[in-house]
Amino acid sequence: MYPCTCLYMCEPDVQSPDEFLLAQHQSAGVSTNYCHRSSCLSSCISLLLCAVQGMNLGVALPEWMFAKDKKAAPLMLLGLVGCGILLPLVLMSWYMLSSSKFTGPNQIMNETYSMFMYSKYNIKESQSIVRIPETLLCAMEFITLYTPPEHTAPMEELRRLVAPSYPDLMSRSNKMFWQRKAGVVKAHMLLLAHLERLGPEVPAQLQADLKFVRSKSLLLLEEMLKLATIPRTQAGTGWMTPSLACVEMMQCIAQAVPTSVRKPGGKADSLAPLLQLPGINQGHIKNLRKRKINTLADLQALPDSQRAIELQWAGMGMAGIEGVNMFLSAMPRLLVTVRCEVEGEDEIMVTDPVHCRVRVLVSRPSHMTEGYQLRGSAVQAYTPNNPVPRDESWYIFLTEPSTNSILAWTKANLMEAERQGIEHPEAFKSSNAAASNGDVKANTANGESAPSSKAVTASNDAANGDAADDPEVVGQEVDLVFAAPKAATYNLNLVVMSNCWIGADETLQLRLRVAPLTRAAAEGRELLNSKAARQRVDDSEGDEDDSSGDGSTSGSGSDEDEDYDSEETGEEESEAASDSSDSSGSSGSPPEQD
Repeated sequence: MYPCTCLYMCEPDVQSPDEFLLAQHQSAGVSTNYCHRSSCLSSCISLLLCAVQGMNLGVALPEWMFAKDKKAAPLMLLGLVGCGILLPLVLMSWYMLSSSKFTGPNQIMNETYSMFMYSKYNIKESQSIVRIPETLLCAMEFITLYTPPEHTAPMEELRRLVAPSYPDLMSRSNKMFWQRKAGVVKAHMLLLAHLERLGPEVPAQLQADLKFVRSKSLLLLEEMLKLATIPRTQAGTGWMTPSLACVEMMQCIAQAVPTSVRKPGGKADSLAPLLQLPGINQGHIKNLRKRKINTLADLQALPDSQRAIELQWAGMGMAGIEGVNMFLSAMPRLLVTVRCEVEGEDEIMVTDPVHCRVRVLVSRPSHMTEGYQLRGSAVQAYTPNNPVPRDESWYIFLTEPSTNSILAWTKANLMEAERQGIEHPEAFKSSNAAASNGDVKANTANGESAPSSKAVTASNDAANGDAADDPEVVGQEVDLVFAAPKAATYNLNLVVMSNCWIGADETLQLRLRVAPLTRAAAEGRELLNSKAARQRVDDSEGDEDDSSGDGSTSGSGSDEDEDYDSEETGEEESEAASDSSDSSGSSGSPPEQD
């Protein structure tokens, strides 16, 4: 007889369920083990019943919140749960879902990458600049461009504005154009209006959309370029034609030049560089050609006074002439040298990591003005027909035109090249002398008029042939690294393109000879590398011995003589070893071991 173990206390004289069941089973002659098992089960049941009967619910909140009206307690509780838990959870979910729609430094929508890669209008292997807009306008940013009913009349006015330049495209019978999404149609017409320099005449209701199309198109073209250079071939190279076309499209948008005046294949027509000048049109260019000014270089070569006379004769006013002079003073000129080599090797073999070292100098006519100083970390692009501010950048491609492939590429800021161009104007004077003498660009390869390092070199500074061979040549160095392709001789092009200037690009032609990696050559390289490593270890140990010997041998003349003899012997042995390694490496077979 003892108190019950339930949640509520029983009277002291009441038998517990266990004792009662045990007594009943003993009187009936039932086994004790069975009684114990039954008593455990009954105890659990009794405890559960007591817990259920004594359960009370409550809220861990202060009583003063429910003191006035206890009927409002459930509503108060629901409000606290909704505002304190559910609402923050919904806001966080919305933020995470909306932020996951964009990716990359340019904040491009994820669906846009799918459209550029897998849609009907995706990036294609032979896509030239005239076909780039159809892929560009498939971006989800333009598909979802807000077009309310109020924009119907301004869009019709925009169509009439663009129709004279593109009559077939703007025709109402062109169902492929008008059956697209309203946002795509609006973005397409705004892009054409910008390229035709009709931006100020665009209706006021569409000016905000025009600004969006100008700025977003340049960012989308950068992403298209990255997708075009993704390795797609068995050799692990990207596509050359769409990559160069994307940069050409950037130039057209930056200077508001129609794509129809650009020739497919990566080179600008002589008309496009002239059309980028502010305030000039095709009528002015026809008049200039009558005066035998056919290219932008012809116009740049004229003195300022003579240029003003020619432009005035072509029909331009004084304001337009000043704009042209300012544009030409800011237009850059490049001086490029290139060298391809493998570090520590005399020749390039299959799968070697090849370093294409490009040195660039940048010069502008404005550098010659008194008091000119270069400030900041980047040069802002001079784009008078595109008010969207943008930094000037350069794209460097190492291409193989025969296979339409890009071996390596990078985007560079040539600020250091411009600083060195200001400090070394004599480099451009020698280049001018080479052009006047009719020299051609150098095309060299391994074993054919190559420098001492036997690495392929090409330069557009043909007047000073040693400039490309001198490792201390001035200029900003840009390093492109790629894996050497299979054994053959390749005719490559190094293309340096601006993201905003038309006609400032440079193209260098070079030959790259790749030798097969035979077993003998691999063993010879391994042996030479091991000897070079041992030589470096011996040199370091010898330097340590010399430093310790100089400090300890200050009074004995015989010791100095012995040290001197040993140093001479060591130098002679190292020179002999290096001579033997050089002779064996040049012959292409591993050297004999002593």
